Amino acid sequence: MATAKQKAAAKKNIRKARTAWRGMAAQAHARAQPEGRRRDKPGARSSSSFFHIEVRPRREFKTFRTQDIGRKAESNGSPASAAAVPGILRNG
Repeated sequence: MATAKQKAAAKKNIRKARTAWRGMAAQAHARAQPEGRRRDKPGARSSSSFFHIEVRPRREFKTFRTQDIGRKAESNGSPASAAAVPGILRNG
């Protein structure tokens, strides 16, 4: 059981928190939470070249062709470039 002094201190702390909370903007509310703001979408903040790719089912395509994208493989052992596989859709 809490003492009278502890109850009074808790009430005072709650009052202080409420007044601070009322003076905050929505973004400040989010930053004040222990988990912080919502997670950024992939690639939103980085300057690296990552892309969000959606893949359609194979049955939607009529033909495929490979296409080399990116840098050429270097002699120092760095990985070769990626290959894109664009396809021609059945409906056009």
